[in-house]
Amino acid sequence: LPGMLSLGMLGGAILLPARVERAQQARLRRLTDSAADGERRRISLDLHDGAIQPYLGLKLGLEALRRKVEPGNPLAQDVDELCRVTQESIAELRGYVRVLRGAAPPPGALEQGLRRQIARFQRFYGFKTELKLAPGLQLDAALAGEVVQMVGEGLSNIGRHTVARQVAVSVSGAAGRLVVDIVNQGGGAPWRSFTPASLVQRAGRLGGLVEVAPRGDGALVRIVIPS
Repeated sequence: LPGMLSLGMLGGAILLPARVERAQQARLRRLTDSAADGERRRISLDLHDGAIQPYLGLKLGLEALRRKVEPGNPLAQDVDELCRVTQESIAELRGYVRVLRGAAPPPGALEQGLRRQIARFQRFYGFKTELKLAPGLQLDAALAGEVVQMVGEGLSNIGRHTVARQVAVSVSGAAGRLVVDIVNQGGGAPWRSFTPASLVQRAGRLGGLVEVAPRGDGALVRIVIPS
């Protein structure tokens, strides 16, 4: 019996540090999560006060200027365009704030964000862009925001580095991964291998990768992210 008691006490002595270590790890995780949440909220406040407010002031100023422009003045269209771009920037910044605060994305947020990006680059570069989203695709706010930014960067690369006239963007999900395809056509230039560095970095932070391959007389940029 004394031997059995000694073994029991020894077992308890072994188990006690393990329990303490698990408790400490759990407490550390809670502290880390709390610190990260606090930092996200601080950044969201900085964005709201330091970035969105000046844009709102700019928008009000542009709207006041627009009211002073006489009908038929060719400047009216330019001022309207500046108002539109400012409003889009405000919407994007508010989307970032929602993500940082952990709010659920509004219905259709991914599609709306992608269509804003597409409309912007169509106005800048003049290429026609088709968007295809997989039916019922659901992404959390953070991932949806990343996808919108990556598509924007892909369109910017096409506009700055090619003479493509048509672009197709598709977003789909299957087998635990999200696939974003950006295809440009009509470039007419010989194929040259390239690496979209900013896209590779963004995808890498999400545990994903970027593949580039020739497609017709253009190129396919495929972004694959675990979901």
